[in-house]
Amino acid sequence: MTPELLAHASYTSARRYGVERIVDLREANKRFEVLVEWEGYDKSEATWEPLTVMCEDVPGLVRQFLESGVPDTKKKLLPSVLKLPVIRGLPQKGGSVVS
Repeated sequence: MTPELLAHASYTSARRYGVERIVDLREANKRFEVLVEWEGYDKSEATWEPLTVMCEDVPGLVRQFLESGVPDTKKKLLPSVLKLPVIRGLPQKGGSVVS
């Protein structure tokens, strides 16, 4: 987990901040990142997080995003993303694993 992600997921006075939704995908520095909107934060405070980290922390949201939320302009990245070992291990609907 990145320090930035830890900061966003920290606990403060009985309120936990978490991922609201994943809204975008990009390739940067030979790795994939997703744009995360955080619960309790304004959309303008969304941050780019490593896809691999988000697969570990919120696999259901990553799966949901890859199935139906990737913007049309970024769908060309999907074939490369779907080949990543971390993606192949994500649970599908019904509990089976993406292969």
